[in-house]
Amino acid sequence: MVKIAQLIRHEPSNSTALAVNTSSHDKIHKIDGLERFGNLRSLNLANNMITKIENISMLTHLKIINLDFNQISHIENLRQLKQL
Repeated sequence: MVKIAQLIRHEPSNSTALAVNTSSHDKIHKIDGLERFGNLRSLNLANNMITKIENISMLTHLKIINLDFNQISHIENLRQLKQL
């Protein structure tokens, strides 16, 4: 299993956009490792094996999240994300 933090390379913590580009063998199963990206406005995690939307409540500036082609079955803690 690949972790998001392993795919992020030298992104400054004040970044407003992050696209985690994965190849077919990089199957992200869990959203984690984004704690230092509090200013994030856009997040692309399409084409993975994520089953649960979690661990993004600290991303209070998030306006766009792409989770296309995942296997989402559970969503939690999105109330803080007023701009989403």
